[in-house]
Amino acid sequence: MKLRKELDSIGKISVPDDKYWGASTQRSKKYFDIGEFLVRPILIKSIAIIKKSAAIVHSKEKRNFKGNFKSDN
Repeated sequence: MKLRKELDSIGKISVPDDKYWGASTQRSKKYFDIGEFLVRPILIKSIAIIKKSAAIVHSKEKRNFKGNFKSDN
């Protein structure tokens, strides 16, 4: 297995080259055994739909420089 070095606030750690995650995730996998629990694809799709809906709504709102919403009324 080919490895690459990743760096985070704790230090360097080896991560498999074929994985997209970084140092923090690799360290979590190493020290916190959560088993082989997989999230169902329907849940992932549902969360993506909610996030997309929120992004659409927020993109239509006008924000001022302080991050507060301005009313168009």
